[in-house]
Amino acid sequence: KVVLKPFNGQGDYLQEYQGQDIPGAQADAQSAYSLGAFGDMSMSELITTTPYAQALAANRVMSFGGAPASQSTYSAMQPYGWNPLAVIDLLGTWMGNLTCQRLNGLPAIFSPSVATKQRVFGLLQPDTPDFNEVGDIVVHLLSGCRAPQAERIRYSPNLSQQSQDMSNAMIQLQSKGVTTVLCLCDGTGNILATDAASSQNYT
Repeated sequence: KVVLKPFNGQGDYLQEYQGQDIPGAQADAQSAYSLGAFGDMSMSELITTTPYAQALAANRVMSFGGAPASQSTYSAMQPYGWNPLAVIDLLGTWMGNLTCQRLNGLPAIFSPSVATKQRVFGLLQPDTPDFNEVGDIVVHLLSGCRAPQAERIRYSPNLSQQSQDMSNAMIQLQSKGVTTVLCLCDGTGNILATDAASSQNYT
């Protein structure tokens, strides 16, 4: 039978999500291991963090929390990291194929200032090893269908820096003539990118 054993974690979810507080993630993974757990279902905001999933794997405890990570990260955690829906490579494949099949070669009709101009694409992504891999997938697919790529910008996963990063990113994208921003962004990144674009009349 399955027995659920709750415990109070020491790690800071937001910091772990930004790739910080690794000791907190490791301490929590050790707690799960000490409880005799074969698997961990801890979640916050519907997902666990990649550092915590990696720490669990190091302790040979399976992670069922669905950390958003690349296929290479999950392969390194085998067989202790598990959640096929959380492999973010699929997001890159979807975005690249969608762009090639439904957007490439067409005018940017939803942007009034450039509505008759053929779409030029820019890629915006967090600067993390996992999202760098996903961004590479998008760039590869767009190159394969000869979609015009003007700029690829990486922003910090650190929440305290994201607002400034997004303001700078929108300036760069607009100056490069990007009509269509492909945003491999988390929820906060999407909001801040939209706010920065609106404040600069970049539509």
